[in-house]
Amino acid sequence: MLIVLILVILITLGCSNQNSTSTNSESISSSQEDKSTQKVVQKNITKLEKFKEEVIEAKGNYDQISDKLINTYSKHPRWEISGEIVERNSGQISLWGKANSDDAKSNHPGWLRDDGNILITNPNQNKISYKQYKGGVHWYIKQEYGTNAFGAKVPVNIYGPPPKTIVKQRKKQEQALEKIHDKLNNLVTYIDKKYKSEVNSNTKDALIYEEYGRLYHDLYKDLNKYLNNNILAEYNLINEALSNYEQALKLNPKNVSILLILADLNNTYYSDGRDYAKKYYRKIVKLNPDALLDESLNSLVEAYDAGLILMEEDLYNKAVVSLKKAKKYSDHPTIKMQLIYALDKQIKELPEKGSEDKLISLSNDIIKEYSALRKQDALSDKGFKNLSELAEDSGKLRILEVEIYHNLASLYESKNDLDTAINYRNKSISLWDDMFEYVATGLYDLNDNATELLRNSVNDSIKLANIYSKKRNWENTIKQLTRAIDISLNASTEKLEMDSQNPYLHYLFGRVYYKYSQNLRGNSKTEAILQQYAFEEIKKALKIEPDNKIYNNTLGYMYLSQHTEYENRDKEQAKLYLKKAIASDPNYKKAYGNLARVIDDRKKQREYRKISKMTGGIEDIDEILTKYAPQKNKFNCSYTSFSPKETAR
Repeated sequence: MLIVLILVILITLGCSNQNSTSTNSESISSSQEDKSTQKVVQKNITKLEKFKEEVIEAKGNYDQISDKLINTYSKHPRWEISGEIVERNSGQISLWGKANSDDAKSNHPGWLRDDGNILITNPNQNKISYKQYKGGVHWYIKQEYGTNAFGAKVPVNIYGPPPKTIVKQRKKQEQALEKIHDKLNNLVTYIDKKYKSEVNSNTKDALIYEEYGRLYHDLYKDLNKYLNNNILAEYNLINEALSNYEQALKLNPKNVSILLILADLNNTYYSDGRDYAKKYYRKIVKLNPDALLDESLNSLVEAYDAGLILMEEDLYNKAVVSLKKAKKYSDHPTIKMQLIYALDKQIKELPEKGSEDKLISLSNDIIKEYSALRKQDALSDKGFKNLSELAEDSGKLRILEVEIYHNLASLYESKNDLDTAINYRNKSISLWDDMFEYVATGLYDLNDNATELLRNSVNDSIKLANIYSKKRNWENTIKQLTRAIDISLNASTEKLEMDSQNPYLHYLFGRVYYKYSQNLRGNSKTEAILQQYAFEEIKKALKIEPDNKIYNNTLGYMYLSQHTEYENRDKEQAKLYLKKAIASDPNYKKAYGNLARVIDDRKKQREYRKISKMTGGIEDIDEILTKYAPQKNKFNCSYTSFSPKETAR
């Protein structure tokens, strides 16, 4: 039994060793294969580097020979000769001309800075134009003396072919250049054999095309450090890189990395590549717009175009980032303008409520860009003189700037910072006034936008009047109401509305309308309309403050002094309001004087005239503002925007 057990153990151990040996053998075999593959890859890479080194070495040899040739030129300088042909004889020509050199020292005898006698023994036939010889390159031989037409001895500079040492050095240079091409041919042929065979056997593998594209691009960049573009252009390395990346993209059309590389190749190496790059940017933005903010887009054109594409897709916050990157590379006005447009679009996307601080920050960014833009030569102190050259519409930037000040004023008003709101509203109105001045001089053509722009300008004045009323600055309040009505009448006789609980503000509004009606007595229809608006505003004031003697007296006076078709003269209404004024203040002389004009009782007339001391009418605006303006602001004012409907005049 013991013997059997021993045999089983021995057999088991034998099998175990056999399996272990087999496993180790397979592991060794696999390891050998990996090492074999690594050797092949390493061999290929080493051979590629070897070919590159041979090209670089050949270029180094070429440079040494070229340096020797330059040194030889310093000993045997080249001369560029031009002048009038005097005589042609036996394959040589005589000139009256000049000889200049980039190689010769200043004291070299070959110089002819002023016209002199020249003999050329090997003229370049391509440089002969009728009786002129222009720009032939020759070498100085010697100076001899000849006889001129008067029999006098004159110096003649003789120029001929290059000396043997130059010819020999040039030959060496040509041979060195040929050797560079030989080494490049070896390199490109090697790549064709080693890598294209792999591509051909895996035509559906995008990674191979991508690697192959990278190989050619990297090879071009490496060699471009040593060789000029004229030499490399013959080998189409960039074209090969581009075509392979394009094939990789066909197989993997959503690969953003390849799209970025293709855009970069087009932008960097092709004169018409910018438009192609934009096409790739548009594809990228559909897949991953953040990729257009990649650090790889690190040139002016790339950052600028990426910003434009992001704007096309309404991704304005990203467009701002990209355009700011572009602005670091260049201070060009167009970049600033596009950045301003992107910031403005970003503002318009934000909600008005809850975004006040962000809106103010973006608006101030725009103002900063405008300030920088104005300092550039294309702009004047007042505004954009050459704006038509800088934007599609001549007034586009100007209008946008007005909107920014307009919005900032509203934002600060909502924060109850009235002084800052007034400052921005005044800036907006000042820009409007400048713009209308430019329209008058023909710089801006508002075309179909005129009505809308007038409306916006009027609304700014109404809003500013509203703010001034809160500050009890009544002089500026009436100034802005006057401006609003004046501008609105250029577009329409539609009434301007002000939704306010401040009776004095309505009263001032009515007085301005009434003043305009008096100035338009030559146009009875318009006068009647403006008088109607004046009545309506003063009645609004009385509705809020019915016992105010000034409001009642003014309305009574307006009823008794009517001379247009609006409601005509209404003595009864006049009496009603004038008596209310007297009831509020029994010593109010103007009201007595006005009442004496409309009552029929002569005794009362005399009595009222005596009380009034023949005073009547209404207070002028200055008196209203200085004597009767409210001293405390009890009222909350808001506005309703102007919306013109018909032409006034």
